[in-house]
Amino acid sequence: MTTRILITCITLFTFLSASKCQKANSDDIIVWKAGMNLTWKDFKGKPDKNDTIYDARTFTQIYLEYEENDHSIEFDIPCYFYKNSSWSKSKSKRQESISLLKHEQLHFDITELMARRIRKEFSEYKSYNLSSTYYELKKLYDHFDNDERLRINTSYDEQTAHGTIIEKQKEWEKKIENELYKLRKYEDTKVKVRRITVVNN
Repeated sequence: MTTRILITCITLFTFLSASKCQKANSDDIIVWKAGMNLTWKDFKGKPDKNDTIYDARTFTQIYLEYEENDHSIEFDIPCYFYKNSSWSKSKSKRQESISLLKHEQLHFDITELMARRIRKEFSEYKSYNLSSTYYELKKLYDHFDNDERLRINTSYDEQTAHGTIIEKQKEWEKKIENELYKLRKYEDTKVKVRRITVVNN
């Protein structure tokens, strides 16, 4: 039996009961793939006219579903870009617009980087007890999705001035590219957590 959960919807005590959390419409999402870049046509959301800080906003998410078996828990952890929630005030072919698009692309790449770190941690985890397993996995997820992703994105925006400092932007692009390469083993969204049976003598 396959149980689907959207991990950002769950609380500490309801890790296994998030049935009301639904996967987004497939027409609304783009799954992160190496070599496939966003275009302004993918930003279908309506710009926030009251937002005087951002010229574009990128909405991404680390989705998760799992299947529980006798000897393992098999996870699928893709990284999604949401078209209808992402928006831009500038969709021209001017250099400033191209630079902004590259900046937004890297926000998507950062989410994929966090997804890979989660996949790595999950793949190295050994489950001895189901209750503690989901508690510990949620802590791992929260650390990378909430704490680390926020920290990295904030630092990225500050250091590049939202992509307007070209040299800093290029530095960040290279940095994230290198980090993704280091974790290329975890590009596959599928992860298996081993369940360990302890035999008492």
